[in-house]
Amino acid sequence: MEKEQSEENESNNTRTCLSMLPEGCIAEIFAFTSPPDVCRFSLISTSLHSAADSDSVWAKFLPSDYPSIIAKSPTPIPDFRSLKDVYVYLCDHPILIDEGRKI
Repeated sequence: MEKEQSEENESNNTRTCLSMLPEGCIAEIFAFTSPPDVCRFSLISTSLHSAADSDSVWAKFLPSDYPSIIAKSPTPIPDFRSLKDVYVYLCDHPILIDEGRKI
């Protein structure tokens, strides 16, 4: 029981400290995690949600040449509001590259 309460207090302290950072700093931290982690963090608070939706975070999860990859797609690609939307789309609709040898 005491261990659970201690872990809960530690979690609350972490949440409070992280939320106190500027959004840009939070986004930089998120960029060193993974897409599932970023999505989990976004559920904690509105400030973390805002940082988790930042294009600077999702740009780290996409290949640097993603615009040229999308341009070479044989199927029409919709316009996206954010890089998070690009990432989600590419996860659900992989594009074959290098003459079909890679996804």
